[in-house]
Amino acid sequence: AGAAFAGREGASQATYQFGLVPEPYRGTWEYGYLRRKYLGSFATLYGHTGAVRAVSLSPDGSRLATASDDNTARVWDARTAQPLLELKGHTNSVSGVGFSADGTRLATGSEDNTARIWDARTGKTLLELLGHTDSVQGVSFSPGGDRVATVSKDKTARVWDGRRLCSMSRCSTPPRFCWMSQPHR
Repeated sequence: AGAAFAGREGASQATYQFGLVPEPYRGTWEYGYLRRKYLGSFATLYGHTGAVRAVSLSPDGSRLATASDDNTARVWDARTAQPLLELKGHTNSVSGVGFSADGTRLATGSEDNTARIWDARTGKTLLELLGHTDSVQGVSFSPGGDRVATVSKDKTARVWDGRRLCSMSRCSTPPRFCWMSQPHR
């Protein structure tokens, strides 16, 4: 039976056939087994209504976060592919996502020129980082979790000091709160 889907053309045919399976049957053991056997993927996550732009695996491997053109980020159970949280608050495409080293927080960057820090268990916005003048394309926590780095189409990278921001609901760009690199001229 495996030979029927061999090679690149076979993979395309298998993808097509699996796409014909009605949504309620996609969560079954049989569907998952056959999909992994023929396509090699462990799971496919369904739920975003726009293109998925970024992905991050939690440090313990139990959760996956995705960023999308539908203006949301989502957190998924990495073992079952079930959605856990939908993070709403950005007003444009979410282009970057990353977990903190302890997995308790999530950072997102967006084409709305902001970054946000979220509680990765509840989905609540903890901070909104303001100051970039163009889309925030990437986010990353420091290993200790006390800083967040962002990169933007405004040709800057910023490092935000999480120890000073933890009591704030919004951050602008005064030098005492962050530093930024200037592009070479």
